[in-house]
Amino acid sequence: MVKEHQHQHKKHSQGCKHIHKKQDTVYHNWHRPFTWVQIDNAAKNPSVAWSSTQIVQYLKKKDLVTFKGLARSTVKGWIDCSGKPKWTEAAIRMANLGNHQGHSNGGKKGIFMKYPAAEKAIVKRLEALRDAGAVLTLITI
Repeated sequence: MVKEHQHQHKKHSQGCKHIHKKQDTVYHNWHRPFTWVQIDNAAKNPSVAWSSTQIVQYLKKKDLVTFKGLARSTVKGWIDCSGKPKWTEAAIRMANLGNHQGHSNGGKKGIFMKYPAAEKAIVKRLEALRDAGAVLTLITI
């Protein structure tokens, strides 16, 4: 009877109080063509020399809005340092998949799908800019 009485009086919660509100997790696909080309170019830049820290700093200096969520540890996981530094096979495979996540279920189709000639012209122009080494952001496009 004494234990029941003590339990009734204990109405406050135990443990640490929540200070921050819970937020949904945001996942980034860094291997999509728009971002991966910039990451790959940064890694090949002589001043960066395949350092994950310097790659992230370089990218954030070029485009902070796009790369603000990119962490050094993420880039470090993509680099194979077993010899001359290079991208891991998994990173290359994901980059080759690009926007495709290995399945064709759902997802929004491109707005130019009904206009293949316009889509081809836009893709050709963007690829030419990328091949020329231009940094492409949503603002410059």
